[in-house]
Amino acid sequence: MWTADVRRGEDIAQRLESGTAWVNQHIDTGAFAPFGGMKWSGIGRENGRWGIEEFCELQVVSTRLA
Repeated sequence: MWTADVRRGEDIAQRLESGTAWVNQHIDTGAFAPFGGMKWSGIGRENGRWGIEEFCELQVVSTRLA
């Protein structure tokens, strides 16, 4: 979105249900920024730590040593 009030734009962007939102710019993401959609527009994330976490499942292994 384009706005003269950047703080208001950021507040609105954070409330959007979207994978990416831009305020006063467009198509500007870093190579390690997460990429992915919301709802029916995409499943999962790619890039950076968030992309790795999409392919991982947490597992707890508890072992008594003695």
